[in-house]
Amino acid sequence: MKFKGIHHAWSTPIEYNRFNIAGLSEHILTYYDMNNPPSDLGNYNIFDKDCKPINDLKRCAYDNFKNHIKYMYHVDIDTYVTTMKGWITGHGNNYSMSIHNHSGAQFSAVYYAMAEEDNKGGALVLHDPRSNANRGFDDRFQPHFKQIKIQPKTNDYVIFPSHVYHHVDPFYSQFRIAIPIDLYLFED
Repeated sequence: MKFKGIHHAWSTPIEYNRFNIAGLSEHILTYYDMNNPPSDLGNYNIFDKDCKPINDLKRCAYDNFKNHIKYMYHVDIDTYVTTMKGWITGHGNNYSMSIHNHSGAQFSAVYYAMAEEDNKGGALVLHDPRSNANRGFDDRFQPHFKQIKIQPKTNDYVIFPSHVYHHVDPFYSQFRIAIPIDLYLFED
């Protein structure tokens, strides 16, 4: 490939946004066992439930994915067959999630339906996907390789490419509702 000038190779767009889904927290607290929330293991998908708050979340998540991908990648996801999978993550005192990615999906997001407590931990930490890219650089370059740490609040929505490794710092409180969402794109 020939090019002249500066090429920003291998960018990893991460979007931090907000939207409100009326009645979603109340629906989850009423119809789900938060001591044993449905997980991403197996065939469970929160979007299989046909009710207004879940359908509203699905629509908002899809629209945000669509806008993000169109703006950042210049690709219209409506030209694909799409599938979204969502689930509820853990929430109790000392909950954390070890480093992982969402293999198989192209894009991932987390919607925080309830995350009000300050100074209680539980940050989403996104890692530079370029393994060992900081090798050989002195401290003055390290800000270009640092992790991105997001302390979520209620109604926050974070989108990132699914290959990005991330973890959740320990959460030191009693309650939070976070819904990870994966977007799968299939050629028609």
